[in-house]
Amino acid sequence: MEGWRMRDDGSLFWANSVITALPDTDGKVRGYVVVSRDMTERKRMEDQLRRLATTDPLTGAANRREGQVRIAEAFRDAAGHATHPGILMLDVDHFKVVNDTYGHAVGDLVLCAVVEACRGTLSADLPVIRWGGEEFLVLLPATTVEAATAIAETLRHAIHAVRVQAPARRISVTASIGVAVGRGEAPDILVDRADAALYLAKREGRDRLVVSEAG
Repeated sequence: MEGWRMRDDGSLFWANSVITALPDTDGKVRGYVVVSRDMTERKRMEDQLRRLATTDPLTGAANRREGQVRIAEAFRDAAGHATHPGILMLDVDHFKVVNDTYGHAVGDLVLCAVVEACRGTLSADLPVIRWGGEEFLVLLPATTVEAATAIAETLRHAIHAVRVQAPARRISVTASIGVAVGRGEAPDILVDRADAALYLAKREGRDRLVVSEAG
């Protein structure tokens, strides 16, 4: 087995341990031998590779591939518990203007600040996923339209309060959000519904949320 072990000095290390029973001549166990190998460095490298494979390197949000895995897991759980997953699709308003006006370095700060604002609002078990560019997805594994709408509105206010330092001034940030709650459709259909609601929010003036009518 593998797991954390403690040295005599109280420090921890990740070990691969093999436990062998020592029988006597009658076949009765008279003791055990435990051999543990320090695998801390290998564990560190595995964790680093896992982070690289599942995390957006700029913002620290989950990447799209990891998001797709999380969504599939949420749908499997929902089918087993008769619950409904929800998707919040979020897009930073006027992000191209930010990049064109202040440069990509400031744009990167905006994306990181948005993710930080979302994480500060959401519980730890609700992942923030960078879906692409300035678009983010929040997965709600089991929710209702009312609860998803309330969470989306809280996120919108948290992002509205973000201030990012640009050359000579601090800039504010807003986001548009599309909300969709599942009713038995496939995961990609639910994502498409949230995406359609998001673009309706942008067409209606931005810095607002729209709930998918089918939800």
